Amino acid sequence: MNTIFLGFVNRAVTAGWLVLAVIILRQLLRRAPRSVHCLLWAAVAVRLLLPFSIESPASLLPTTQAVVPETVQAGHPVVQTGIPAVNSQVSDYMQSHYFEGVTAPAGTAIQVTDVLSVIWLTGMAVLLLYCLGTYLHMRSHLRTAVRLRDNLWQSEWVDSPFVLGLFRPRIYLPFRLDEETLQQVEAHERAHIARGDHVWKVLAFLLLAVHWFHPLLWVAYFLFCRDLEYACDERVIRQLDTEGRKRYSSALLRCASPRRSVAPCPVAFGETGVGGRIRNVLRYRKPAFWVAVIAAIALIVTAVCFLTDPPVKTGEQWLRTRRSGNLIGSEIMVSYNQSGITSYNTPLSDGQRKELASLLNGLSENQLTDGGAQVGNPNGWSLYFPKGWASLSLGTASLSRSGYVLLTFRHQQTWIHSPELEAFLRQVLPDTPLVWRCPYEDGKPQAALTIHAAFFYDDLDLSYTSGAFDVGTLPEYIMSSGNGGSTIAGTVRLSPGQTAVWTPQDLDTDGSPRSDSFHLAWHAPNIANPRSTEVNVSALPVTEDGKVTAVDYCLAVINNTAPLQFELEDHTLTLSTLYPVSNGFRFDDFYGAERYDIDGDGIEEYCTLGMGPTSGLFTFTMAAQADSQLEYANIFHTDWYNLSFVHRNGKLVVKGVTQDGEEHFFDISLRDDAIFLSEKGQDLASWGGFKPKD
Repeated sequence: MNTIFLGFVNRAVTAGWLVLAVIILRQLLRRAPRSVHCLLWAAVAVRLLLPFSIESPASLLPTTQAVVPETVQAGHPVVQTGIPAVNSQVSDYMQSHYFEGVTAPAGTAIQVTDVLSVIWLTGMAVLLLYCLGTYLHMRSHLRTAVRLRDNLWQSEWVDSPFVLGLFRPRIYLPFRLDEETLQQVEAHERAHIARGDHVWKVLAFLLLAVHWFHPLLWVAYFLFCRDLEYACDERVIRQLDTEGRKRYSSALLRCASPRRSVAPCPVAFGETGVGGRIRNVLRYRKPAFWVAVIAAIALIVTAVCFLTDPPVKTGEQWLRTRRSGNLIGSEIMVSYNQSGITSYNTPLSDGQRKELASLLNGLSENQLTDGGAQVGNPNGWSLYFPKGWASLSLGTASLSRSGYVLLTFRHQQTWIHSPELEAFLRQVLPDTPLVWRCPYEDGKPQAALTIHAAFFYDDLDLSYTSGAFDVGTLPEYIMSSGNGGSTIAGTVRLSPGQTAVWTPQDLDTDGSPRSDSFHLAWHAPNIANPRSTEVNVSALPVTEDGKVTAVDYCLAVINNTAPLQFELEDHTLTLSTLYPVSNGFRFDDFYGAERYDIDGDGIEEYCTLGMGPTSGLFTFTMAAQADSQLEYANIFHTDWYNLSFVHRNGKLVVKGVTQDGEEHFFDISLRDDAIFLSEKGQDLASWGGFKPKD
């Protein structure tokens, strides 16, 4: 909901700039027909309703995203007012004072946006109910109205003429009008109906009800209603002489009433702003041809400049987003891309993450140069940001620049001139990809790939769709075996220290290699959806004298929800866990993770809640690590809880919910380099004295 709300906020702010432009143009085009003013307001409606954006270098809009939704979700909102000086002040303040989990509770930005979303919906509902209520009130009083002729009705409850109705509009008149006044009023109200004003005013009010929070749109609504009356007056008096205009003005004056017996309705027309309208009628002069030409040009220029968006500088947009938030280690992956297949290899360490954050914060927009369009990430190694669909790379063999880093974001490339950032990427990106070369002879493989499970204590289910598997050291069991087809052919369960041997398929009948794949999943009893990793194998033939002598199998790790680390050496692929292991126990983040300064040293630790090592007895772990090193940890045993991290009174606590829905909140403390949890001063049972630093 908050994303939808922010979308309407951004539309309203963008339309606000157009409203200011229309207000100025109304003054400059005072001699133009008032119907031109109405068309200008129609442009505001189009801006609010436009479901897509058209980019144009002629756009005069300073911003189309006052609030960047992605930064709100990240907990570090970025506000773009369109005024550089204000943007700079707001950005500097947010970066130096607002840190969720430190100066504000975690999730504050999302919670505030949720509250504002509710207020927005409430305000919209109030306006719509007001409109419905006044409409029903009017209809109840007008039940006694009598038809004069056609769609002309008279009622004792009406003091001033108006039009009511959307599909079958009726003109309601008071009984007191003489014949001459009635003719003038009828001509005016029929002009409203002929112009479709009874429809446009309903649409205008609905747009106002949705965007009620923007004061400029209220101004636009009232000026639009006034311009509708002026345009309708001009339509009637165009064919009148001076004496006829005087009679028309007198009719307006007689129809004006200081009171109403029927409540006003936003979708009905009444005779409002009579004084200004009379002055406009008496001063009316038919516009000259050159005025009409200028007005037409103004309309076209306004549409081009305010109904289009400025070209998005994707590099600058991404840079502002990255500056606004913490670069969480799991968000940044060392990635390898080959022919559209991406291998997520390992995340950055905490130290590398902090160094990258410092480098990005030090960049300025004048260091960015447009690099053209790009579909997908460039081939080779890069730093990949899964949540932002962006990557930083050193370019490719045919596309590289010394001292520059290539940013790929939203199908656009941007060169970042930063020798320091280039040096950082050269330091963290590997030299070679995960490619296993298998020799072939007479179309048959001459080697096999050994898969070694070097993780600590979890079992690993390895299922495959093609090729053949043999189980190596001490197999637990084999569910099925054999060569594969288009469906899963079998599953091998590997325990810690075990190996499986994968032999790829023979070459196809046309001499080309087949693409293979296998699937890895943690074996977690009693868990319906265990975390998993899929390995696609992209086959690239190596030919000599027209014959395939070997096949390079590029191991592309996708859907990497299990934090595994992959290392390939010769014909052995080693799988290891990224979770810290100490004193024989692994500390994962099964229940959640949060960055928080747990020991008060000014440095945020990466705190995790994970599954315990026992079965039958419920246990869970909590650990805190910095720079990928375990700092504090403990293992707790208690009744079953659904666990999570939450913030209460500015502090990080552990929330546990029982099977009956009862909530418990455990305070976090440190004693003897171990983590302890307590509720109301009572420690939760733990294995105690756990010192990961030892």
